Amino acid sequence: MKRPRPAVIVSALAIAATGFVTDAAAMEPLRFDPFGLLLGAPASETPPEEPPPRFGGRLLMTLRDGQGGLVNIGGRTVALGETIDGFRVTDIAERAVVLTRGDEHVVLTLDGEENTDE
Repeated sequence: MKRPRPAVIVSALAIAATGFVTDAAAMEPLRFDPFGLLLGAPASETPPEEPPPRFGGRLLMTLRDGQGGLVNIGGRTVALGETIDGFRVTDIAERAVVLTRGDEHVVLTLDGEENTDE
């Protein structure tokens, strides 16, 4: 018995996939969220509002000068007083930076440590 050629198999799969996509597009929209059931929450409930995420960047460099200085956080360079991901750069030290958002303060160090104070 002869084995089918790979080109024939690929063509057959392409034709079958095209028919599947056409049929899927014609389907009636879902009336419920199937993934909500897996998470244990009814689909009609809206999820609770989550607090904004903590700062997730890493301090890579500090540069101090007479005007306050610059820091490089996660590849982005920002100056004293500028904002990054919703946090304002409020202080630049030799090996650390203080970021502030509202009452939350985050201290990033060149050692990779992150300290938060809300």
